[in-house]
Amino acid sequence: MLNRSDTRRAQLNGWPSRMEPGPPVVAVVVSILLATAGCVKEPEPPVIPATPRAVEIIGTPEVTTTTDRVIADFENMDGWCFACYPSEVDGYLTHSFDDEPSHDGDFAAKLVYDFSGARGVTAAAYAMTAHLLPLNWDRLGLWVYGDGSGHWLRAEFVDSTGEKFVGDLAPRVDWEDSWRLCALYQSDLVGLRDEKARRHPPLALTRIYLVVLPTAEHNAGEIYFDTLTVE
Repeated sequence: MLNRSDTRRAQLNGWPSRMEPGPPVVAVVVSILLATAGCVKEPEPPVIPATPRAVEIIGTPEVTTTTDRVIADFENMDGWCFACYPSEVDGYLTHSFDDEPSHDGDFAAKLVYDFSGARGVTAAAYAMTAHLLPLNWDRLGLWVYGDGSGHWLRAEFVDSTGEKFVGDLAPRVDWEDSWRLCALYQSDLVGLRDEKARRHPPLALTRIYLVVLPTAEHNAGEIYFDTLTVE
């Protein structure tokens, strides 16, 4: 289980160690549905996303195929939130502290999880967001500081029709106490409900998450991630 000092640090930093109700839904200004980063426990398995809600989007950024674009630098955690499945999973999302790892800048995101209360089932810890991506991105990259847990690291996206797609950032987080650049390509994304589903850009990144399968070790740990980019 999470120790008291970790929970206290999260609370002092303004991030809940448990779930709190998410923000109200914002009116739609374009026909794009995103899964919001509301801090709520999810009532369904991690491979099936919550019903998407409407989010206001002002415009669609564009980038050339040769340009790196920083989507999130995690110097602050605005627009990110923790969620988990099932309810027995514990954890929180915050930024790193002075004595903790960061790859670029002063801070990184810190995802703390405890799967020990959900043994024998699929469980997940999510970093929730709603980042609209450029129309013509090819690769998404994320620096990850591993804990050697062997858990599955994935990302989920939603397109302009509300269809969900997933991709693997790392099939196993099998490195420990070091940074590794994890990446996925848009061409490798598969539909969540229909593997043959066609993507309708623009896409939005809705969550980055760790998954533990029923037969794997349901342990506790923490990973850090930094400098989310597309190119």
